[in-house]
Amino acid sequence: MILRNLTLVSLFFFALNMYAQDESKKIVIRGILKTDKDAPVKKASIYIDNKNTKRRTDRQGVFLIVCDESPKKIKFVHKKHGTKEIEYKGDSIMSIVMKDKRPVLRTSRYIRFNNIYDYLRGRPGVIVNRQKVYIRGINSFNSSTEPLILLNGTQVHDVSNVNINEVKRITILKKPDELATYGMRGANGVILIDLY
Repeated sequence: MILRNLTLVSLFFFALNMYAQDESKKIVIRGILKTDKDAPVKKASIYIDNKNTKRRTDRQGVFLIVCDESPKKIKFVHKKHGTKEIEYKGDSIMSIVMKDKRPVLRTSRYIRFNNIYDYLRGRPGVIVNRQKVYIRGINSFNSSTEPLILLNGTQVHDVSNVNINEVKRITILKKPDELATYGMRGANGVILIDLY
């Protein structure tokens, strides 16, 4: 019994040590996101290599990201300040400046809508359930039933943080010849969102 307990304890510490070594290999990136007027940018969504990390900057614009491997690009999306994408060069601490892109004299054609989901809700053949979008008349060929959403050419899954006043154009693609360019990714339809 004693030998068995010692073996279990040894295995536990071995597993713990392997976990610690594995964790030490992760890339930890810390930083602050601010405007060109030195104000913190809070609640900006963070994307790593075009994948949403589901993390946001805090009230002081501070962020922390943990990656399994070194990323190529880091992108920040904010509903008032637009998009800022940078190439990652191995820095563990970063200070990023996001220029204020709020329109001054420009008026978006979509200004009468509360948000992008509100606009899509009124489009023919489009069903919106909270932040889930579906396009009628298209059969799903994969596990997902949601369309491919491209924001300035980058795939996103949530556009609730995008300022509707920054939207230049929204295009909904349904026809097979329109979707052919996107392959299986566009099997459930494609929504193109272009910002100013």
